[in-house]
Amino acid sequence: MLTMTQINYIRNLYYNEGKSKAEISRITKVDVKTIRKYIEKEDFNSKIVKPHNYGVSILDPFKEIIDKWIVEDKIMRKKQRHTATKVYSRLCKEHSYKGSYRTVTDYFKARKQDIWNQSSSSLPLLHSAGEMQVDFGAIQFWNKSELVDGFSLNVTFPFSNAGYIQIFRGQNQQCLFEGLINIFRHINGIPKRIWFDNMSTAVKRVSRGKERDLTDEFSRFKNHFNFDTAFCNPASGNEKGSVENKVGYLRRNLLVPAPIVDNIKSFNKLLLNMCDEDLNREHYIKGTLISDLHKLDKDNLLNLPLTEFDSSLIKILKADKCGRFILESKFRYSSAPKFAGENLRIKIGATDIIVLDSNLKEIVTHDRLYGDLPSELINWLPYLTQLSRYPRAIKYSGIYELFPLKISEQLKELNEEKEKQIFRFMAEVTEDKGFEKALQITEECLDKNISSLDNMKMYLKSRLDKYPKVEKLRLNNNQPAVKEVSPNIGVYDALLTVNRRGN
Repeated sequence: MLTMTQINYIRNLYYNEGKSKAEISRITKVDVKTIRKYIEKEDFNSKIVKPHNYGVSILDPFKEIIDKWIVEDKIMRKKQRHTATKVYSRLCKEHSYKGSYRTVTDYFKARKQDIWNQSSSSLPLLHSAGEMQVDFGAIQFWNKSELVDGFSLNVTFPFSNAGYIQIFRGQNQQCLFEGLINIFRHINGIPKRIWFDNMSTAVKRVSRGKERDLTDEFSRFKNHFNFDTAFCNPASGNEKGSVENKVGYLRRNLLVPAPIVDNIKSFNKLLLNMCDEDLNREHYIKGTLISDLHKLDKDNLLNLPLTEFDSSLIKILKADKCGRFILESKFRYSSAPKFAGENLRIKIGATDIIVLDSNLKEIVTHDRLYGDLPSELINWLPYLTQLSRYPRAIKYSGIYELFPLKISEQLKELNEEKEKQIFRFMAEVTEDKGFEKALQITEECLDKNISSLDNMKMYLKSRLDKYPKVEKLRLNNNQPAVKEVSPNIGVYDALLTVNRRGN
């Protein structure tokens, strides 16, 4: 199996340098079938070559036209690119060219090699329509009533000065991928070249010059969407100054005051619409609406791939005796009690952690934890459901240790049937009101010696004020006074006496 570096090289030869599969096979010593396999997945890379010098010829007035067609071909699939024959035909028909076919062919082949092998840092293409720059910035926002530190993923199109923003709790690889995919879908295309700094989520090692050793995950992402990459020189953020400025602009204009974010994914959709509205203003230099300039960016985008890209990361982790596992050395999550001590498949996303079984079926989903301090998330529903069925079977498995001490001690004093009813009650309350409310009500019931399922439900209803309150009847001042009546109970006693004698 080829490494991602080798795959990138092969795809670069094919897509950027126009080499045939047979030529690539001779260059790389790799079988043609393998070459075809990885070419169909997509990707390219640019190299700096010395440009050719050309003398004066009859073709000179037409060279700019040919160059334009060659550049436009860079966003086209191989079968829809110009050949030398097609260039010659178009020049004759559309521009009344009178020169020879050989002159066109020689220029076209040499010039195509020059243009397709231009350096990623070539100044003439630095701000061409359709190119994008990417950067993260530090932000704060309110999440579930807590002011949290987070990051904004910012992109800008230097040609038009259009910008987009997405927010996350971190700046890891999943946040980078998810944010870019959201933006790709929103603008309905892929920028032909994207500028990055040397972020660790993309770059394993900075080599000499412009070469970068990319992480395997970033290489797969790049290959899937088929964009070219350009990386800044170390400590040279000014090389992507457009997005550096946009980080502060979007933060000031869209995130002040700090937004209240209940669901990051939903809020990110809203942010993209807000960014669209921000485009309806004049460019600071060009005197044209940014939205109009951005249309030219969109005209130069690559098509979205037909296959969706899963931005999450899959890891295999072993659960402890309670079915929990640890990520990033400090964040502990639950699975289910039946998976205690087993290997788990963990799907790690930007905002959530999904536990999968051996059939890749979802077991439980957690919000992804972020921050500097160790934290734990337990989804209690699988535990409570299991306990309601087999409380004794897992009593000494360690799961009881997860409960507050007072409740775990009280549970140990009950028989198995009462334990089942209590756990079933807790499961129902947890699903409806959350685990904290279930703990609170259960503790109150146990303090009052209420342990049957029906009685616990009745107590819960009374605590939640679900019974309708009957208001005291109020009479107006016009109601006549009613004489108080005192019943004569002795009449009933006399009747009872008569009935007994008759019997």
